[in-house]
Amino acid sequence: TIIMQSIKAIMCVVLAVVFASGVAAQIPIPQASLFHSIGNPQAPITLEAFMDFQCPDSKQAWPVLKQLIQHYGPNKLFFRFNTFPLPYHHNAMFAAQAAAVVVNLTASTESYWKMTDELYAQQDNWGDVPTQSITPLQVIDMMAGYAAQCCAVNKTKFTGQMGWTSDQNINVRYLWKLAASRGVYGTPMFAINSVVVPDIQSTWNATQWRALLDPLL
Repeated sequence: TIIMQSIKAIMCVVLAVVFASGVAAQIPIPQASLFHSIGNPQAPITLEAFMDFQCPDSKQAWPVLKQLIQHYGPNKLFFRFNTFPLPYHHNAMFAAQAAAVVVNLTASTESYWKMTDELYAQQDNWGDVPTQSITPLQVIDMMAGYAAQCCAVNKTKFTGQMGWTSDQNINVRYLWKLAASRGVYGTPMFAINSVVVPDIQSTWNATQWRALLDPLL
């Protein structure tokens, strides 16, 4: 009927407006201090890594990335580490937040890299399978232990900043949204000089990376 057709038309318009509003919504702009980087921002190569602390492939890629940082040095390579906790890795968000909390408590960027090493070294202990029979609070307590071990962080203070509404949690969510807006959909993924390059594999060795990066110098 005409009435039903009119109702359907109105609903289509309403849905279109809602959808457009969601697409056009402004992604929160994070403070520059939220990004964790090594090197000179004016270096000819900027390498961004989008990583999940719970992702085995990210763990595999991390040692090679550290080799590249060492090889090129701060004046040739600017490296930025972006956490991108995947939703099907149940503890990945805890880990991303944990690294941010460590930096906040120590006021040291170096502690971020120490915590990164610690989380990857302990990954087999805090993944979904080994923690399936414990509570989220117990997982957070494990993270507190890692933070204390690598960075001498007070476990009580650490746990106090691991809430869902803490600044560190919100900041990690901001960074996730920013990465998603750039087309990141998995880990590890990489961007070179602001261009996302999905063909780079976590299995690449330093020689394969250098074949891609050296021509940019």
